[in-house]
Amino acid sequence: MEKSSPSFLKLAFYGDDFTGSTDVMEAVSLMGIPTVLFMEPPTIEAIRNFSFKNKLFANQRPQVAGVAGISRSLSPEQLYHNLPAIFKKMAALSAEYFHYKICSTFDSSPQTGSIGLALDIAANYFESRYIPLLVGMPRLNRFVVFGNLFARVNGVTYRLDRHPTMSKHPITPMDESDLLKHLKKQSDRKSAVVDVLALDGNEQSLSNTFNKLINEADGTIILFDTLCESHFNTIGNLLSKTSINKSQLIVGSSAVEHAIFHETISQNRQPIVIEPVGRADKMLVMSGSCSPVTALKFNLQNNKVFIRWQLMR
Repeated sequence: MEKSSPSFLKLAFYGDDFTGSTDVMEAVSLMGIPTVLFMEPPTIEAIRNFSFKNKLFANQRPQVAGVAGISRSLSPEQLYHNLPAIFKKMAALSAEYFHYKICSTFDSSPQTGSIGLALDIAANYFESRYIPLLVGMPRLNRFVVFGNLFARVNGVTYRLDRHPTMSKHPITPMDESDLLKHLKKQSDRKSAVVDVLALDGNEQSLSNTFNKLINEADGTIILFDTLCESHFNTIGNLLSKTSINKSQLIVGSSAVEHAIFHETISQNRQPIVIEPVGRADKMLVMSGSCSPVTALKFNLQNNKVFIRWQLMR
């Protein structure tokens, strides 16, 4: 399908929490793509006139713009109240793709941070024949195989409903590793999986299977397995051939950016050099994470200064 976009933006995204939003900004920036993150939906003029202080992107116009949000902590009523106005403003940016960014551990439930509900609301503002869902991030030890999510910690790979942390999450414990089964509790949309066998199989067969899926019903959720980095190349090629003219809705982790910009990653084989910010005399670290990995990272056993905070709903 021939593409055209009235905007200079390749991608606009809304992150369902702050850390996830900066994850996207970091991932795309390290690909060498000028990226900017706002706290609320910007106008196209604000993006066009944005001036980078980093010499890496000096005199360049942003190609990616995002908004750091809090929908991961919101109730259905709050999602209905907050998201429509945000999505309406972001749709006006007319980016080629719109990414509703979620965590690669799929934190959600029908009561809190419902991905299905957010997806249904977004579909009213971003016209898409189908809705790709990309969750697994192999480099972060998150894998999706035959539609089930796995996470690796301390050298052991767990199905997410048996993961020592995520299965015991205090707000959204994961009791189901089958992502579409988990999502079915949040949205009535039809869904399907493009699994590893299809992704690693014959290119023409994969194309035929994929086209059949997206033509069967409008708005179908299509989950892609992601076991290895090479799958992003295959998925990215499928997306570029089948997405609509503008604002193709995609839901997922930063796996989305690795699929969309897979050609850029292949071309920029030299690592992006970021200027060091220098050493700080004092530092205050704030984290909303209760994860054992976070505790280890900040070395709580040695009584380092650490403040845990939680966004109040």
